[in-house]
Amino acid sequence: MEKTKDKFLRELNLKRKREELRQKRVSNASLVKTSLSLTRRIRNANTQFLLHQVDKGFSPYWYIVLHLKEKERRVDIYDWEADVRHVRNMFFQTYYDGDRDWKERRHRPKAIWGIEFGKEGVRPHINLLVERTRKEWNESKLHEFFNKEICQLARCVWEEKEKAKIKTIYSLGLHGYINKETTWEFSPILYRISDIIK
Repeated sequence: MEKTKDKFLRELNLKRKREELRQKRVSNASLVKTSLSLTRRIRNANTQFLLHQVDKGFSPYWYIVLHLKEKERRVDIYDWEADVRHVRNMFFQTYYDGDRDWKERRHRPKAIWGIEFGKEGVRPHINLLVERTRKEWNESKLHEFFNKEICQLARCVWEEKEKAKIKTIYSLGLHGYINKETTWEFSPILYRISDIIK
């Protein structure tokens, strides 16, 4: 019983700290005015990047949302990036039957990785745009991998039945899939992990 109470108190303290940080972020009126302008510019830059990638040959077919566990040790985006990089590596190693040199494959599906935290700022999840996969990696195989297998390979992934969502991309407005939580403080696209066509 005591463990449950301690866990509850710890979570309550974490929520309070997050709320305090959120309130401290924007306290100055001039900063708010500047932040709206910066947010718009960053969102436009991300959109231009995605459109440029499509022009260069990136053809996203799948949109995948995968939830991560909340961890206290993560302080900034680089801490999250390490977990997303691990998920990426496990995905492509499994895709290529355990080949750790998957990066050297010339015709592998390209992917753009992003991370967002939800409206409340407490629901970390990966947004993944990936090109068409091999025939055997159809929607049901992707569901199986991202809802079951990845939880065994990466402890940072949230284990809950049917938590990962896999959709086919039908619209040209693909920037809306991965760019919706852009702010002046945060850009959701992880450029260092994504496959960038130059």
